[in-house]
Amino acid sequence: FTGGGGFAWFSPRPWYQDTAAYLKAASQPNRSEFNAAGRGYPDVAALGHNFLVKYEGDWQSVDGTSASAPVVASLLTGVNGVLEAAGRPRVGFWPPVLHRLGAECPDCFHDVTEGTNACTEYACCDDTRLGYLAGPGWDPVTGWGTLNASAIASYLLAE
Repeated sequence: FTGGGGFAWFSPRPWYQDTAAYLKAASQPNRSEFNAAGRGYPDVAALGHNFLVKYEGDWQSVDGTSASAPVVASLLTGVNGVLEAAGRPRVGFWPPVLHRLGAECPDCFHDVTEGTNACTEYACCDDTRLGYLAGPGWDPVTGWGTLNASAIASYLLAE
């Protein structure tokens, strides 16, 4: 199982992704294999495989963004709650803030620096033309990594 990730063919890279060092790294597919000017995704990562949930009284595992997206949303909602309780405005559109935090606050994320998304639903392989490698900082495998919500809240409160 692997997550998605990569660069969009039709959505241009937004300004807040311009500082990501990944496109300067040597460990990436051939430029003819992806749109280096496209929006990179994901912004962050969360558990997305064998995520245990209770459904209609039974425990079962779920996979994909239906597992990981609610986790990220709840963590960011929690950060907004902390900000609001302190009389600070909530964050509305998170992606630019996440990218700024990734550049300024290394403790705000648990950076995933190893791994690849060079798998499909049918097979995994070492052919990096079919995927990307994780690395330090933002990458198209795990974004900035997993959220450290308490560090994010502390950093935003200290601004």
